[in-house]
Amino acid sequence: MSERLLGFFEDKAVVVVGGASGMGDALCRLLAKERARVIVADLNLRGAQELAQELGGSASAFEVNICIPETVDELIKSCVAGQGAIHFLINCAGI
Repeated sequence: MSERLLGFFEDKAVVVVGGASGMGDALCRLLAKERARVIVADLNLRGAQELAQELGGSASAFEVNICIPETVDELIKSCVAGQGAIHFLINCAGI
């Protein structure tokens, strides 16, 4: 079996909420290897920025608190404006 997922995520915009640490971090790394356009969304903006910089390519960071609906709305609007669409939104945030 190939180490890649046959390009399923390639060039797809994938938002990972809670992406700056733990399972979210691991998922962001896997998605970057799959050539996805990874948006690391986390309450910890600094951690999200550091990971996005490490991933390189089209990875970006966004601060979001999923307990505050306005920040989630801003995340969605910003991602759609910047990426054209959100193909996958994955929640790994521990609340």
